[in-house]
Amino acid sequence: MIKRAKLEDAVIMLDKKWTLENIEHFRPVIEGVSDEEGIEITLTCNLEAFQFIIRFLEETDEELRS
Repeated sequence: MIKRAKLEDAVIMLDKKWTLENIEHFRPVIEGVSDEEGIEITLTCNLEAFQFIIRFLEETDEELRS
């Protein structure tokens, strides 16, 4: 969930395995949580920037990013 001060909050759903592999910053929160459990991470950030980063990670080959 992305909290936005003056606009409506946004909920973004990400696959747990993909997130572990691609967003190192979230690893400490996600590791050790069973697949049956849900995970909620609340961010205070620019929604458009976060969505751009997610699209970039999804569309760009890992080898090209490193």
